[in-house]
Amino acid sequence: MTYQELNKMSVSELRSLNRMVVDMIKTKNRTNAVMAKDILSVGMRVQVNHPRLRGQWFEIQKINRTKAVLKEEGGWTSYNVPMNIIEVQ
Repeated sequence: MTYQELNKMSVSELRSLNRMVVDMIKTKNRTNAVMAKDILSVGMRVQVNHPRLRGQWFEIQKINRTKAVLKEEGGWTSYNVPMNIIEVQ
């Protein structure tokens, strides 16, 4: 959809389109989380795709519905991380 087509739409049509897009994004995120949850298990050694935690290794302590609790290897720090940014190496 181009900017010109969006410009021709009414405010209510734009709100409806926005609602559909947001719902689709949420559905895809939930699907990705479920798929990731099937792959992950407690005790696995993983990394996180985030600039702040890049290059560090973690162990999965607990798996929740959409996030996992990761404990830093060799450290005391734990993080509650969304499953879609966890990378299994």
